[in-house]
Amino acid sequence: MGRPAKTVSTEPKVENPVVSENAIVAPNIEEIIAKAIANARKDWEKEVQKTSEKAEEDFQDIPDTLKLEVVSNVVSKFFLKDSEEHPTLNVVFGNYGDKQRITLEQLRSLRNNKPKIIEGGMIAIKRVVSEAKKYSIQDVYEELSLTNLYDANGHLTPLTIENLFAPNLDFNVFSAMINERLEMYDVVLELAYDKYRKGQFNDNAKMNFFRQVSNNQNLFK
Repeated sequence: MGRPAKTVSTEPKVENPVVSENAIVAPNIEEIIAKAIANARKDWEKEVQKTSEKAEEDFQDIPDTLKLEVVSNVVSKFFLKDSEEHPTLNVVFGNYGDKQRITLEQLRSLRNNKPKIIEGGMIAIKRVVSEAKKYSIQDVYEELSLTNLYDANGHLTPLTIENLFAPNLDFNVFSAMINERLEMYDVVLELAYDKYRKGQFNDNAKMNFFRQVSNNQNLFK
């Protein structure tokens, strides 16, 4: 009886790899990138949080107690109240150019109850006088929606009425500035008449302008 034939496997022989103790293992690039992205995102989120907290701190509401200096543009004694029934503001200006200190809360009440006093230029909100230096007068104008009224870039404002009576101011500029702010016309006319009586205003062309706008030829006579 012959020997049985050896069975020869046709499957390829796979040898287990031998890893040397000193072999260098290749890093996992995908893991490194993922960690780097995660760390960068954490840093970004921290910066966003800091920026948000800083913005919230910078733009917090202006306190009602903020004190402001206001100036009278009325040529006479002027009793200023924000309300006849329950006034929070009750001050007296002695004459044109007189100054008083009032709070933002009082100004806001005046703005709501008697807007013509502010929009008509009867008083001028001049500056912040509180110790809170972080708030500027521009912040106050924005808070009271008065930014356009106090835009002095070539415009008449409650703070620049006096400039209308500079002797060298061109007539066309003079008339254009007043026409642009007709809500302030009564205050400007009153000041013009006061200066005329004191001999400080005698420009015929400008006086004729007031006569035409007021439809009164007897002005300044």
